[in-house]
Amino acid sequence: MTVWDRYLAYGTALGVTSLTGRLLGFDSGDRRRVWSSYGGTWRPVRIRYPRLRPGFGGSTIRLLQLAAAAGVVAVGLCAFAMLRQPDWAVAVDAHSGGSLRRPGLVLSAGWVGSALLGLVVAGKFSRWTLLVAFLAMMPGNFASGSHGWFSDAAAHEGPLLGELAAIAAFGVLATYFLALACLERREPDTITGEVLRMESRKGKEVARFLALDEGNTDVTTAWALPAASQGIATGAQVRLRVSRGTRTIRSAELVRAAMPEGDRAKAAKQDASQC
Repeated sequence: MTVWDRYLAYGTALGVTSLTGRLLGFDSGDRRRVWSSYGGTWRPVRIRYPRLRPGFGGSTIRLLQLAAAAGVVAVGLCAFAMLRQPDWAVAVDAHSGGSLRRPGLVLSAGWVGSALLGLVVAGKFSRWTLLVAFLAMMPGNFASGSHGWFSDAAAHEGPLLGELAAIAAFGVLATYFLALACLERREPDTITGEVLRMESRKGKEVARFLALDEGNTDVTTAWALPAASQGIATGAQVRLRVSRGTRTIRSAELVRAAMPEGDRAKAAKQDASQC
């Protein structure tokens, strides 16, 4: 870069230094701000990636599965809170040995058990889940005295404030997934634009991010492209059928293929000679 100075930038713009650009990372660019000429004029387009959006890229079956998992957690917490009795736990003195009926262990077992049931229904159960569940029960295991928060909570009749909040949150989440599953039954919308950027996510079967410039805005939100989709490249103009609720691409039709770097270099030379 010190030797070539601005000529390296010119070569990258003309597409004649592709190898050097890849080695220096110029091809990756800014993942959140991409220049686009789709629509007739060059302009920067800001890309948003909805990584924490619940249900992003989910199918109808997957959304129903997540709704069932959230519902199981809400029902499990509610049942545990309503059926829990003070005599389930016994006060254990620090010098009298351990017991499986400590107040902390009783509460932790109910909460962690409800969460594990939800993970099983959601299909997210693994060996690491058991390790996390074991660590989550450690605070209740060490709280073995006859006084303290766990003892007062175990003696409380009815749901605790935190349990009510968790039940309400998982209930809302289950309703949200059910609403998305119902919206997936609608006819997909059709949009046309140019592919600005494609980005992979962790996991081979996880949907990829696809940023599309429709030519009418300077801000775009990435869509979820199924991992099995083929034939779509950056710079191609495509016609997509999408579900806006989950931002999932249901089908993609190629309108114009992306121009190879060699053709772009020839086109740039022809434009320069005409000038």
